[in-house]
Amino acid sequence: MARGILLPASREPRPIRVNVSLRLYPGSMPGGAVGGRLDLIATSALGVDGSPEPAVTGRYRTGRHNGWFLDSEDRVKSDDPLVHIEWMLESLEPRLERLQAILVQPDARGQLTLILWSKHGGYALLMPPDLLRRLAAMDLPLWLDFADYDDEDDDLLSPRGG
Repeated sequence: MARGILLPASREPRPIRVNVSLRLYPGSMPGGAVGGRLDLIATSALGVDGSPEPAVTGRYRTGRHNGWFLDSEDRVKSDDPLVHIEWMLESLEPRLERLQAILVQPDARGQLTLILWSKHGGYALLMPPDLLRRLAAMDLPLWLDFADYDDEDDDLLSPRGG
């Protein structure tokens, strides 16, 4: 497993919440087809009206686009962002060709997202070069979000809050 150093910019040693997410918008391909091709069960999904509902562990809703999402937050029991990133990479690397085949479909797009929630300040995350190479091999944009909540917003700190 890749190891890095999490450097807190505040007094807290770790983030309160961590989530790494694969967010796929597969064009006209319904979520069930995405899950079948990747042989993964989505954390959540959305589909255009009338499309078959894919296998999800969380919420499915109808929308204007097809979407298929895989989140680490409920599947990885760690407050170390590198453990979440590693889990996502281990989930996707064996399926990389299938993932890329989905992304070349018309109107398909995707991204990886890393969100770190803290109570009092941001964090600096040092990622080792081998981890960066593996992320780059996914050929997906990477969105980093450092979300901070003060003591008055404690309800926002829970995974299902606010």
